[in-house]
Amino acid sequence: MNKIYLKTALLAVLVGSIIIVSIEALFNFAEEDQLIRFYQVPDKFSKKADYLTLNVSGELALPRRLTSIKSYKINGQRWNLPQTRNSRIKGREFVLEFFAEDLKPGVNKIAVKVENLFGSERIVSISVNYDDTLVELPEGVDGHSGSLEPQDGQWEVVETNHQDVIRPIPGTEGYDRILLASGAFKGGRRVEATMRFVGQASESEDFGFGILPLWGGHPDTLNRSPRRGWKYGLAWYYNPEGGIGIEYSDKFSAERHIRVAKFSKFLAIPGSRHKIIVDSHQTVNKQGQHLGYRQSMTWYALDSKDQLIKMELDDTREQPLAHIHYSVALLAHRAQVEFWDITITPLPPVIIEEIIKEPVSRVQVLESKDSLWPTNFL
Repeated sequence: MNKIYLKTALLAVLVGSIIIVSIEALFNFAEEDQLIRFYQVPDKFSKKADYLTLNVSGELALPRRLTSIKSYKINGQRWNLPQTRNSRIKGREFVLEFFAEDLKPGVNKIAVKVENLFGSERIVSISVNYDDTLVELPEGVDGHSGSLEPQDGQWEVVETNHQDVIRPIPGTEGYDRILLASGAFKGGRRVEATMRFVGQASESEDFGFGILPLWGGHPDTLNRSPRRGWKYGLAWYYNPEGGIGIEYSDKFSAERHIRVAKFSKFLAIPGSRHKIIVDSHQTVNKQGQHLGYRQSMTWYALDSKDQLIKMELDDTREQPLAHIHYSVALLAHRAQVEFWDITITPLPPVIIEEIIKEPVSRVQVLESKDSLWPTNFL
């Protein structure tokens, strides 16, 4: 019995040693693309500023229990801390985020330190091009894969019904898939886009889709990745609210978000087409000082002649969106959506009377008269 036990123990040690040696050999001698697979990288990244970051996404080739990203850096600067769990990524995914001050015009070299479960390390490198020139409006979104600049998720350009459309790659739908439609710039803007709602990714989870005319990035503490906050003005369909709406929201780090929103009843049917026009005006007082933003939206249900929804909402929060740089972005939240005919044009500021604002506690939701939901404070 003891001999059998000893043989079994020795066999287990031998097998374990072979596994360890195999994993080490695979890790140390694998090609870089066998350790990390980067998702699409645009021919050049657009201008970044304030909280907007240059994002490079991808996934580990081996399971997380075998490898992980220990840290990463750009242009030989400081090493950033490793990736932490976040709803923005799932499974083996990762996202590397860099501020404008980390970047230089032209080629930027990113180094990623990958570590296996035994502590061995490898450096994987990728170079990206950054264009820091100012955004010139009006601007249309190029419909080719080399121009796509995801903040999160995987996106592609495909031809559907003789029309080039931009969409999340089927099967990769998830939490807040965001694609930049412009670089960062200040001031008001009109965004027009046509969309086809293909369907929700999961019947058990909330979903939505639309346009972020004011996308301010993910504010968070330094060396936190992926970053957890957000700053935006948004026009979209969101099923928990029962329809179409516009809203503003700020969230720093893991703090609770402060939101003001307005929704109207509407049912998005899979396969339906929609056209959206969103005006995001900067509001100023008579002295030209920044007060906030005013968003007005016109939503056309293209498959129904009677379906036209208009609404307007001022950012009435105690601390409205600041006069900083915002990009325009496309949003597919746990949904498959196709976008095309996207244009961005500048809008002048709107002068309004300055009013004393009531403090907003946590989350404020302002609803239209025909909404499913009453005004409430959470």
